[in-house]
Amino acid sequence: MNPRLLILLIIVALMGVVHLKGAESAIGSKSRQDEVRFDGSLIHHGEKIRVMIAGAPFLADDHRISSQHWKIDGTTPTGVDAFEVTPKSEIRQFHITWNGHEIPMPRELYSDCYNPDLRPSDATHYRGAKRKPREGIAGEGTMLRWDDTSNELEIIMVSCKWASAPYFVIWRVTPHGVRSREVVLLGS
Repeated sequence: MNPRLLILLIIVALMGVVHLKGAESAIGSKSRQDEVRFDGSLIHHGEKIRVMIAGAPFLADDHRISSQHWKIDGTTPTGVDAFEVTPKSEIRQFHITWNGHEIPMPRELYSDCYNPDLRPSDATHYRGAKRKPREGIAGEGTMLRWDDTSNELEIIMVSCKWASAPYFVIWRVTPHGVRSREVVLLGS
């Protein structure tokens, strides 16, 4: 197992999963043809946070693709290996609402993440703030977690099954905006 993934799984297991509602219905929700959504909400100490990520089939005509330098729109694509001509899907929208206020998610922090797994992670099905067994932590999909140490929301997407080059990404968000993004390529 990749040491970086193992460290993430240990950290995730040590942090408690907080109340999450609405994510279970996300997998089937579609607003446009072939669009898949993660639509989850988290309530922590009175803070109400909602995250909606919409993915759709990759449309090559909407992008600049350089197979010679292996770039899409000028950046190295995540979730696509050199043998895949074009990604199958992409993130089209990413919205975060914190206590009713929209938190801007810069497009450059998600536009290079292809073949995303927007299914709710098994870990999102845990209820309450009490520590529970972590069977679903190693699963794939997207989940919301509250990090009590840094006092921020973590949006975690593990994309192994859907991506030809497996990866996970963690976006860290505060009420003031997106603080950081970490991408770990698995199997590298």
